[in-house]
Amino acid sequence: MRPDFLKTAETVEVDGKEYAINTDFLIWIEIEQLFLDSDTAEDERFARILSLAYPVLPDNPIGAIEKVLWFYAGDNRKTDEKVSTLSAPAYDLSRDFEYIWAGFLGEFGLDIT
Repeated sequence: MRPDFLKTAETVEVDGKEYAINTDFLIWIEIEQLFLDSDTAEDERFARILSLAYPVLPDNPIGAIEKVLWFYAGDNRKTDEKVSTLSAPAYDLSRDFEYIWAGFLGEFGLDIT
């Protein structure tokens, strides 16, 4: 059985309709990199983020991006509370990968490479 802290929502609600959301960890690493990519146009990044996050795209792209941010922030409870923003990233995958890898390997026996 999966501990509660590892459970994630499998759907999000956009404009009153439920949509499946991709919960694959590797996809969310790619999504995070797209959020941080300043070399690609914003509309291209958001289009790619939406295509990665949703198997079926919501009709409202702004609402869909808001739910991507909500999901990414880890607030997977069914609520419409606003997500607070951080002034600096909590981690950097490039800089902190060895620590993240060691944590997954030690705690769960998973080699995420």
